[in-house]
Amino acid sequence: MELLKKVEDALELIRPYLQADGGNVSLIEITVDNIVKVELMGAFYFLPVPLI
Repeated sequence: MELLKKVEDALELIRPYLQADGGNVSLIEITVDNIVKVELMGAFYFLPVPLI
């Protein structure tokens, strides 16, 4: 499976939890070194570290 598809699928899995807390996430870029950069948006009351 292509890396972009895997990242998008993972973001779709956590997005409902972020949205339930008034936030969201968007993919900024995947670097040539396969580093995924995302933007977290909104105010988060509770976001367990394992979800990041």
